[in-house]
Amino acid sequence: MFNARSLVNKLDELHYLLYSCQYDIILVTETRLHDGVTNGLLDPYNNYQLIRKDRDHNKGGGACVFVKRCCTVVTVSLELSELEMVCFDLIGHHHRVRFIDVYRPPGL
Repeated sequence: MFNARSLVNKLDELHYLLYSCQYDIILVTETRLHDGVTNGLLDPYNNYQLIRKDRDHNKGGGACVFVKRCCTVVTVSLELSELEMVCFDLIGHHHRVRFIDVYRPPGL
């Protein structure tokens, strides 16, 4: 997990994490992503499922999770009006683990 302070400005570092380090799950906060940033730009080899919560208004904020395609996940809908949040369950053979990636804007 890391705070990106703009993921698009750090694509080289992101691609290193995705393709050299071979993490199964990466959680990112303060992504500053928007509709103009495609999942293909973030993961050009399409090795990961992306779950995003971009900020609906203004610039900044946001949360994003990269999960290896071999993992089974179920997105969970959680809404707290002032937080940008991604929630999902990782499904294993005999268990389910819930992950929550939250960005809390300054001043809350």
